[in-house]
Amino acid sequence: MGIVLAGVAVLALVVGATSHGRLLWVLMGVLAVFLAGLYDDTRPGRTRGMRAQVAAALGGRLTPGVVKLMVIVGASVLVSWMLGARGGRFVAGAAVMAGCANLWNLLDVRPGRALKLFIPAAAALASTAGWPMVEVFAGLAAAAVIALVVDLQERGMLGDCGANVLGFMVGVGTFHVLPAGWLWVVLAALVALHVVADTITLSRIIVRTPPLRWFDELGRKKFATDR
Repeated sequence: MGIVLAGVAVLALVVGATSHGRLLWVLMGVLAVFLAGLYDDTRPGRTRGMRAQVAAALGGRLTPGVVKLMVIVGASVLVSWMLGARGGRFVAGAAVMAGCANLWNLLDVRPGRALKLFIPAAAALASTAGWPMVEVFAGLAAAAVIALVVDLQERGMLGDCGANVLGFMVGVGTFHVLPAGWLWVVLAALVALHVVADTITLSRIIVRTPPLRWFDELGRKKFATDR
């Protein structure tokens, strides 16, 4: 399912690039993020958690997760730069793209969770991004609705290759619509969410907050015990 959604993103970007050449850089970033996620998906003995990944890297151990994060950061830097960002906007833009890519992967631990949050984000971006990005996000939102049904029935899964691509696209869209000042606000929120995910865990926050728990469990075939 993650491969299919990544394919939709690629197709939408290819179509958009025919009239807006700069989307080719976004396409290159999506392909890099997808391949990095697919690589991590297929490796055995995966290391989880940002602290564990950083500790492994500092210890000289190049885990699949570290490789993936390096590729995602590189893709984010490339896209931010090639879309014309400089100075603080360049730094914030690249960080937001990478942070969103990783956040959506952190969300993809329960059926439907990552897609339930991607769909409204993509719809909001489609309504504000303007042409040609509106077609890209509208297509992704529509495909995500179909994928959500499959995910909730546990007949398919996003995997890193799908979740990372969806998050990366949210980051690109956020970069596209927000001024530099607001990008720093979004980045601060992303950092806070990553800290929570690596300590308390997002699942515990969701399960202990009734409105979030209701939304998270909505439509699920069965419920796993949250950590």
